[in-house]
Amino acid sequence: MVAPMNPVAAGIFIAGLTLLPTDVGTLIRNDAPDFVLGWSWQFPFTANDRHRALIGVDWIPTASDHHVRARAGYCYAVGHLITGLAAAISGGDPTWSPEIGVRIGEPRHGTLHLLARAEVGFRVDSFQGVALLAGWGIL
Repeated sequence: MVAPMNPVAAGIFIAGLTLLPTDVGTLIRNDAPDFVLGWSWQFPFTANDRHRALIGVDWIPTASDHHVRARAGYCYAVGHLITGLAAAISGGDPTWSPEIGVRIGEPRHGTLHLLARAEVGFRVDSFQGVALLAGWGIL
């Protein structure tokens, strides 16, 4: 039998999972690469956890213009493959954010991941850059 977790320890653990960045990497655009820290939360909506709604925030401290990007969309994860599509906005400039990646580890036991996420103009008329990220997840 497993002993219950101390409520204070459980609170610290949950706060850490919520506040720690889930992604770190670089955003490569025309002018120069920028450092990115990302927070992404995924909410499975099927029994097998493959289909997920996602919301996320990226902080780009080295950007010359907008330093925060918000994203919302869909993610599909099966085996070691991750793919998804999100709408993103940064300073009034909406983009599509298709992504593809790989997971390392066993789902539900914590995984590491490598992602490539494109930034495409909302009218699908321009390519604005690509983010290359490494991170972690629980699902």
